Amino acid sequence: MTDRSGPALGVAKGLDSSEAKGLVRNMSWSTLGTAARILIAGGALALVSRQVTATEMGLYGIGWAGASLGYTISLNGAAQSIIAVPNMERGHLGAAQFLSLLIGLITAAVLIVVSPFATAFYHSADMGHAVVIGALFVPLMCLGAVDVAQAQKSLQFSKLALVQTAAVVLAGITSLLLAYAGQGLLALFALQGLIGFYVFLVARFVGLPMGLHRFGMRHLADILSVGVHLSLGSLTGALWLNMPQLLIGRVASVEVVGLYVFCSRIVQLVFTQLSGMINNVIYPTFAQLRDNPAQVGASFLQTVRFTYFCLNAPLLMLAAAPKSFLVVYGGGKWAAGSTVLLYLAFSQMILALGANVFPTFAAMGRPSVAWRWNLFISVFQGLGIVVAAPYGIAAVVQSLAITALVMPLAVWWLSKVALFRMRDYARNMAPIVLAVAPAILVGQMVEGALHLPPLVVLAGAAGAAISLYAGLTLLMDASLRQHLLGLVGKHQLRNRSFGRVRDQGQNESGDRPSR
Repeated sequence: MTDRSGPALGVAKGLDSSEAKGLVRNMSWSTLGTAARILIAGGALALVSRQVTATEMGLYGIGWAGASLGYTISLNGAAQSIIAVPNMERGHLGAAQFLSLLIGLITAAVLIVVSPFATAFYHSADMGHAVVIGALFVPLMCLGAVDVAQAQKSLQFSKLALVQTAAVVLAGITSLLLAYAGQGLLALFALQGLIGFYVFLVARFVGLPMGLHRFGMRHLADILSVGVHLSLGSLTGALWLNMPQLLIGRVASVEVVGLYVFCSRIVQLVFTQLSGMINNVIYPTFAQLRDNPAQVGASFLQTVRFTYFCLNAPLLMLAAAPKSFLVVYGGGKWAAGSTVLLYLAFSQMILALGANVFPTFAAMGRPSVAWRWNLFISVFQGLGIVVAAPYGIAAVVQSLAITALVMPLAVWWLSKVALFRMRDYARNMAPIVLAVAPAILVGQMVEGALHLPPLVVLAGAAGAAISLYAGLTLLMDASLRQHLLGLVGKHQLRNRSFGRVRDQGQNESGDRPSR
């Protein structure tokens, strides 16, 4: 058993009590909103996937790669920069809104110009058509970027959760209407590409101020000084995420690309939403501690276990019964992607070891770390894909899982800046990491042993895997056990107190004479 009463829990003090309560409250709102968005967007994707073909999914994967580059630059390079501005003025909002829209329009124009090159590179006119469709969605995606950043800056996470969830609902409805009208490719783009547009509309109804203000060169310079590094980070990050389908599309059929993209979208739906939720809270909260690196490091250790557990729980269900999940989720035509889904989920579990690293670097005023790391891992994993490509799609996703093992190097890099020891990080993470492999193994054994309807198999395998994971984690993690018992004890005490008050009120009501 491991007892971690060391730095992660208080020897090196992290957030004070009020900051910790604020962090928990904000993460609670983000958790609720993110859970709702995952369920809504996941349900919409499941319904849309039953109406589209693997070819349309593959075309979408290629076209979305270009569109996401422009959007991430707009979001992180322009809008998110206002979070790092110490004394924000209305002019900063105006400058961020201007840059966000300008980046979206420029990206759309560039993608339209290069679409013939996509046709030539992939030897398919449909690829160029998909790139053009993606380009048209970019300006719409960028519309709500500043609204999101404003809410994060002012820590209005309850309002932000409402706005983003409503936007996902509206985008999902639009996507379903397009899918059932026979416009499968447009439906796939609309499911993600219209969220920013609907965020912009819904934000007006909930009272968030529009960012269209006059600005000067000073405001523009303040945004760009941080935005350049964040833009590079988002650009290289989007390239890293979309690189596999771009390379697979060169050596395999569009249908194989579609199989990869579908499985990747499922994993990213969980991983990106949850990690984005956590980053949206970690970044502005840790930014308040940037002058005290040791405090940032201690706070990182306090939060990274929670982050890893939140990311692992849903990914574990995918890895435990990948074939059953695909059949239940998208239909039998996607069952061939079970190996792809398994290794993509496992790869994301490894990457989750460093999920909090880059928002922590950004909060400490070092946003350039993100793009340098993304560039490194893009090249590293790209080389792995090139080597594995001749052996098929299974070898490609296996190479992604193997090359993901470099992720602890990013944590080591942070430890040198935030002044914590890798030994403390390893002790902190060991129980929830060591429990992953046996949980996946048990889940797959259950899936292979049961010859029942896919939904029953999925429930049995996922339930066994998650139960074993939770049980092993609690067994090895003494501090987590103590915290859980403390929460249960407080809940029972609160219920007993409520019961006594209720009984006393009933007694007093019974003794009171009638009129």
